[in-house]
Amino acid sequence: MNTYPDWLRAVEQTYVVKFPLQHLATFGITNIDYFVVTEPIYTAIDSAKKNLETVVRKGRVIAEQPSLVTPTYALNLKGFSDDAYDYMRHVSQA
Repeated sequence: MNTYPDWLRAVEQTYVVKFPLQHLATFGITNIDYFVVTEPIYTAIDSAKKNLETVVRKGRVIAEQPSLVTPTYALNLKGFSDDAYDYMRHVSQA
């Protein structure tokens, strides 16, 4: 299934409402909280509900200094896709 057109449409319609006050730290850890407002996926099926509901997701980006990633540490992932977990398992066995 080719999802590139959907991805491109999402990127073109994405914009930042408010930029974070904190910039990425050169030395240290940066925490940036964010909210993403989207339309529910089922609106592609039932367009009558398109203007009725909105999905708000909250998250946090934690950026740290680059570090050496060992195979054991690489498996300590949270919040990634199944493909990412498969990739890291493959890398850790190499």
